[in-house]
Amino acid sequence: MTKSAVKRGLAAPAGRPRQALAWGAGVAAVLALGALLLARWRSNQMAVEILDLSGTAEMGLTAEGRPYRGSLEAPVVVLSYEDPRCAQCQHFFSNTEPRLLEAYIQTGRVRQEAYLLPILGTESLPAAEAVECAAELGKFWEYRQLLFLNLPLVDQRAGRDELITYARYAGVDLPAFTSCLDGGRHRVKLQRLVEEAARAGVDAVPIFVINGRVVPGDRPFAGDANGPGFEDFVEQALAGQGDE
Repeated sequence: MTKSAVKRGLAAPAGRPRQALAWGAGVAAVLALGALLLARWRSNQMAVEILDLSGTAEMGLTAEGRPYRGSLEAPVVVLSYEDPRCAQCQHFFSNTEPRLLEAYIQTGRVRQEAYLLPILGTESLPAAEAVECAAELGKFWEYRQLLFLNLPLVDQRAGRDELITYARYAGVDLPAFTSCLDGGRHRVKLQRLVEEAARAGVDAVPIFVINGRVVPGDRPFAGDANGPGFEDFVEQALAGQGDE
């Protein structure tokens, strides 16, 4: 995350985020992403939920080497900053993101890029490192969705064995992934991102940047009496409002 992008958003915040609903009914919503498969890793009794992401949207790397999904020609870019152990991030992933994917990403109007910002304590750092290792090996979106479907909430942590198991289910090259994770290849980069975010006044996730406009908090897809929904900000960006 760059400080300039965050500071621009802090200067003109997009209103107060709606209070997050309890995370728990997410599986029904994420069915929009694809067929739900369920497997069990019996050795430690860990249930692993997997979504088939094939055909959901174009996926690749930007010129800067960041994983994206959607069209590179999309007029609106949504950057999402999230902690892999954040309950509100999981709620957004399960409830709002599937509708964003269907209505805007798959139709070529929005490109999404996701960034890991492990600000919820030291337990978040290994999971964020694991996502970056998976990204390095071409499995960013597959690994990210496994974390959000399976990772315990903020009062718990995922150990090395669990993180490697997720990599196996995501189809990641296990020797390369394990070497990356154990070597701490992305640790310094992630720590610097957290420090930059703190200096910019960012102390909570999720936070989104929609064509340069910072939109904090877990929001429903459609607006209601509590405030605008995520689609309202996307539509404003499509109409040329709130651009940089």
